[in-house]
This record gives sequence, C-alpha cells and structure tokens, in this order.
Amino acid sequence: MLRRIRSPTHRFDWKRVDEIGQILGKAETDEAVKKTYEEAAQDCEQSNWIVFRYGTEEERTLYQDNGGQCFGDFARGVAEEIAGKVMQRVFREGVPEEQQALMKDELARYASKPFS
Repeated sequence: MLRRIRSPTHRFDWKRVDEIGQILGKAETDEAVKKTYEEAAQDCEQSNWIVFRYGTEEERTLYQDNGGQCFGDFARGVAEEIAGKVMQRVFREGVPEEQQALMKDELARYASKPFS
C-alpha cells in the first residue's frame, strides 16, 4: 500500500526498508513508513514537500532548477506555483491512494496550526 500511495516516479532506496521489514513484519514496517512520511510532511516547507513527495521527475527537476540546490533562491511565488501545479495534477490524474495521501498531508498541516 505505501508504495502505491507515493508518486510512481518517486525514487527512494527501499532496500534497507525491506531488510528491516523482514524483521518487523509488513504491517509494522508499513506503519513506521507511513508515520515517517506524515512527520516529514509537517516538518518540511509545504511547497518543498509537495513537489518532493508527489511531483514527477520533470516537476522535481523544474523545481530544483528554479530554486537552486537548497530550494532557497526562488523568485517570489515560483515555489508555490510549481507546487500548486503538482497538486492540480495529482487531484486530476493521480490514483485515489495518492490523492488521499496528499489530502491527509494538507489537512494535518493545517490542523497543526491553530488560528492560521
């Protein structure tokens, strides 16, 4: 399930996760990975997370090319514009699991910020 809710083009070395999963079992490993993604979604700047987690290779490259190596050199509004396009693509074309994961990330982000 977790590998289906991440972007199909998202590159991640799952070898170590699989090794740990053989010890912990599938359910416990899936829960740990899910929790890690949820925590990372809250700790990262919103646009960075959306593009990293849900962007295609092309979208991530465009994002990096526009923002520099550390994503800190964006012209005003560029990061948000690219992340917004990623969100639109996910909700229009993404698989239901990916759409649900993105919605949960965003709901958790806003729920953790009272009165904002």
